[in-house]
This record gives sequence, structure tokens and C-alpha cells, in this order.
Amino acid sequence: MKSPILKNTLTNYLTVAIRLPQAILMTRWLLAYLGRELYGFWVLLWSLYLYSLLLDFGFGMSLQKYTAMGLFEKDPEHYNKIVSTVLAVYLAMAVVIVAATIGGSFFLGWLIRVNDPEQLDYFKTCFLLFGCGAAMVFITAGVPEILVGLQKIYIRNYVNAITHLVTFIGAWVILSSGGGLVTLIIFTILTQILCNLTMCIYVWKQIPTLRIRPKLEKKICREILNFSGFVYVISLSRLVMNKSGDLLVSAYHGLSAVGIYHLAGRLPDLCNQAVAQYEENFRPIAAYLYSKGEHERLQTTMINSLRWSGFLASFFLFAAWFLCEDALQFLFKVSDPEVTYLCRIFLILMFIVTACDRFPRDFLLMTEKHRKLAFLSIFEAAANLVLPLILLNFYSSQCLVWTAIGTKVFLLLFLILPEVLKYLEVSWWYYLWKLYLLPFVAMIVPVIWIKSGQNLLPPDSSSFLRLAWCGTGALACYLVIAWLMLLSGEERQLLKNKISDLLRKWGGAWVH
Repeated sequence: MKSPILKNTLTNYLTVAIRLPQAILMTRWLLAYLGRELYGFWVLLWSLYLYSLLLDFGFGMSLQKYTAMGLFEKDPEHYNKIVSTVLAVYLAMAVVIVAATIGGSFFLGWLIRVNDPEQLDYFKTCFLLFGCGAAMVFITAGVPEILVGLQKIYIRNYVNAITHLVTFIGAWVILSSGGGLVTLIIFTILTQILCNLTMCIYVWKQIPTLRIRPKLEKKICREILNFSGFVYVISLSRLVMNKSGDLLVSAYHGLSAVGIYHLAGRLPDLCNQAVAQYEENFRPIAAYLYSKGEHERLQTTMINSLRWSGFLASFFLFAAWFLCEDALQFLFKVSDPEVTYLCRIFLILMFIVTACDRFPRDFLLMTEKHRKLAFLSIFEAAANLVLPLILLNFYSSQCLVWTAIGTKVFLLLFLILPEVLKYLEVSWWYYLWKLYLLPFVAMIVPVIWIKSGQNLLPPDSSSFLRLAWCGTGALACYLVIAWLMLLSGEERQLLKNKISDLLRKWGGAWVH
């Protein structure tokens, strides 16, 4: 199976580059044209929609895995039964979403604290439209996962990028011409449905043998749940870990501490997005190679994936660490020593997640170790929920981050990495030196550049100037040193050839 890794990864970055400014401008427009109350309701609607995705029950990831394994080629009839069963489940869950929406509309006034009958009717209309529309979108939620399994992530990204741009332009036209929330909801839902239907067309082109007849077969359902059930447990565990922090901090230290905790995590979240765009490529490749018994290729792919994530994560860890104050000031207009300190602790967690934890977990998930991974996720979620309940009585919100770091390091050292390294047939020393210590050594000169730039630039210079000068110079230094230190001669030659091929293609396209 040919894997367009570079195209997939670059288009992932493209969608992020479109989505981030879109989110910022949409927030400004909604506040300016609709006011805080309607903006808050819009945010609430999307929050409820995200929770409805839990009704996926891990079936989407199952579609990705079965597709990546090439089941549609080996046994098209069985693959069609799996897709048909998943669609039947999605249709049933869509009915549940509609029923929950209708039922929830009777309690909407209590939920949003609105008593005016006319205003409440308007909110109910918005709520019903959004809920029923979300149910329609949910029916086709598995289509993007099939594209990921086909390693056609770039197709999904192109369609999503166009959808984001259309939504962006349409929202501006609606709001600037006096349209309200009802019009915006209808437009947004329709564009998302068209987005998924467009992906459906691409899926049928890639899998011409695909025949779908929504039917819930118990035998097929049990087979899928043997994998998806554990994926669902993992997803729930992640939800507990990711969403419980704000609630715990609020309960023990108040809303002001929540603000500090939330702001401190924003910069590491951006760094995480910058590092994580390659990850989607690994899961379908791992499932495909493991199903084919191509263990040597899987070993090489795993090691190179870890090297790539370690390479990127090391730069963002050190660059964000030493430029933390300027980055927080420029991005969020925040200048607070407590936020800066907590942000740096979050950066340590970001590095462990992106460079050490993510790919080994994906490896276990796609190589029939999903049961073990589910139990580890339950243990981790329990530790990150129970320990802070004790520690927050004595310490600030940073104990939440240190707990997350401690549990991840414990699980990695004793339960995850030993199994992964045994499969890879590499020593602990090779793993630590090649994947982490070498990038750390390569960051010495970039860190010196950052510190020198901070000392040489005038104290009253803008945070943007310091970020631009220090960050750009550090990146240039890191790339040069990484080229010399982190790549072998064979890898450098391979990269040169790929760059030359790309330049020739672009040059030929430009001439014609």
C-alpha cells in the first residue's frame, strides 16, 4: 500500500493553519454581531455536540483499522457487512440524538437560565435545529475514518479545508447582512453534511466494491465491539483526564485559579498541534504492516516515527520554555509569573505525550494490544482523578500536571516501553540516545541563540520582535545541526533526492 505521508502531513498543517485564524475571527464576529449571550449559546451547542460524539462507541476507529488492513480487498463481502453494521449503529444513534434533543428542549430554560417566553422560543428553535442537524451529520461520521484507513488523509484535509473556507465566508455574509443564529446554524449544518457526502464520493471511487445496506448483524457487531469497545473505554478515559482538570481546580481553588490553569495550557496545546500532525499517518500504516506480517518494516516505521516526534517535540519544548514570557504576552496578552511557571510544567507534559507516549500507544492499539491499553487508560484516568482530590487540599493546580506527568512516566517505564522496545529489538540506551538525547544536544546552540538575542535586543522591544528574531534564528540553527547530527548519510541523500524531485515537479508545472 503506497502511503503519501508527506502530502498527508502537510495538508494536516494546512487545515490547522486555516482553522486557527477562522476560530479567532469567528469568535470576534459572533461577539460583535450577536452579543455575548448568543455567542455563549453557540459555544454551548458545540460543547453538547462534542459529547454526542461519544455515541460513536469506537466504531469509527474500527472502520479505520479494518480499512487499513485491506479487508475491502481480501474479503469485500465481509468488509461491506462491517460498514453496513456500523452505518446501522450510526442511524440508531442519530435517532437517540434527535430524541435527546427533543427531550432536552423542555429543560432548556432551566439549563440556560432564560425565562422570557419569546426569547426562550428562539433558543428552542436554535437548539432543535442544531440537534437534528447534528444527528444528520453523525450518520456519515465514519466516512473520514475510512479515508484515514485508506491513507488518503490528504483528500479528507482538502475537503475539510474547502469546507472551513466556505463556512468562514458564509458566516461573514450571514452576520454582516443581519442574519441571526438560526440562519447560521442551518448554513453550518448543511456545509458539514455536504462535506461528508463529498468524502463519500471519494470513498466509493477508492473502494468500487463497496455496497452498503444498513443492517445490524449481531455476529458482525460482536466482532467489531471486540475492538471498538476497548477503543471506547480508552476514549472515555481520555475524556476524564482532559476535562476533569478545570472542574477540580474550580472546586478547590475557585474560578481565578481555573483561569490561570487554562491560560497556562494554551501555549503547550499549540505546541502539541505543531508536533502531532504526523501521527494520523502511523495508525493505518501500523495496522496494515502488522496484518501483513511485515514486522521489519513496522519496526523501521515505528523507530522513524519516534525520531520524528522527538525531533519536533524537542525544539518546541526548549524554544517555548525560553520564549514563554514573550509567547504568552504576544498570543494572549498575559504577563503573569504564575501562568509562566505553570506553562513550563505543561510543556514538560506536552513533550512526554508527543515524543514518548503517543506512538507507543498507537502501536499497541493497532497490533492487537487494545485490551492492555484500555486497562492502562483506566488506571491512568483513575490516578489523575483520585490523586488530585487529595493533593489539591495542600497544593496549587500544578499538582494536577505533576500527577499527569508522574503517571505517564510510570506507565511508560514499566508497562508500555518494555513491550515496545522488545518488539523493536532495540536497547534502552539506543532508544534514549537516538530519540531524545541527540535532539537535546542539537538544541544547545539554538538555546544559546535565544538567550543571546534576549540579552542583545533592547529591553523595551516588542514581544513579537523577540519571538521573530530569537525563534526564527533558533529554528535555523536547529535545522542545520539536525541535518548534520540527527540524519545518517543515506537519509540525507534520500531527502536531497525527494527535494530535487519536488522542485522539478513544481518547476515543470510552473513552465507549463
